[in-house]
Amino acid sequence: MQLINLQESPVRHVLRELLQDKTTKQNIMFATNAYSDSGITPRTPITVELLLGMDSLALQPRVLKSLEEQSQRTRNKAEVFTPSWICNKMNNNCDNVWFGKENVFNTETEQGWITAIGKIEFPKRKRWQRYVDSKRLEITCGEAPYLVSRYDTTTGEIISIGDRIGILDRKLQLFEDQPIRTAWNEEEEEWYFAIVDVVGVLAESKDHATYWRKLKQRLREEGNDTVTNCHGLKLKAADGKRRLTDVANTEQSLSRILCKPPK
Repeated sequence: MQLINLQESPVRHVLRELLQDKTTKQNIMFATNAYSDSGITPRTPITVELLLGMDSLALQPRVLKSLEEQSQRTRNKAEVFTPSWICNKMNNNCDNVWFGKENVFNTETEQGWITAIGKIEFPKRKRWQRYVDSKRLEITCGEAPYLVSRYDTTTGEIISIGDRIGILDRKLQLFEDQPIRTAWNEEEEEWYFAIVDVVGVLAESKDHATYWRKLKQRLREEGNDTVTNCHGLKLKAADGKRRLTDVANTEQSLSRILCKPPK
């Protein structure tokens, strides 16, 4: 069973960054004897080249390892895992306090949950941007189902995007609820986003088009290559007609577009 393809977008674009310890700036280690037949020790740094050279089926999460190996890792390394439904309870408990009500993202069942339908409603004086900026502290982290829940840690089954319960999953859901037009480039295997829509969401501008037009002019005058690197694609406008629109892909830094508001 293969849970992830390291060659697919967007994983392949950010894999080197994902393997880096943000404190030491060094690559994280394997921390297991499971790959000793390949000459890999627990202290061997994980590199892109090593991962891509390994059998993808050999890289398995805890749930797909043998029960004997799971038990050994628990005894030797105090490795445990938290079922997804418990992680959901943990996140729900925090959200109950933040929103001042229960069952915002889902309703809990005995050992599961039923996803809420419809757009998330926010309390007065709280906006979705504030929720995205909110911070949570997890004391310890293994496969990180508290943060992201791509698969169920007890069964290994993939969790559909709309039913995921991690804190980052919830924040991404709020961003996806915003009206941002997108286009998929099959040849490049890249998503492109309408810059004027992104500006409207992140900069909270009421007149998205004017904001982006003034900012684009200013960037040109400063010789900023952000504008030069922008592509133009025909996307459906509010009137239903397809119009040429500035777009940027996930590798282009939109933060540079938004860091200097127009004068």
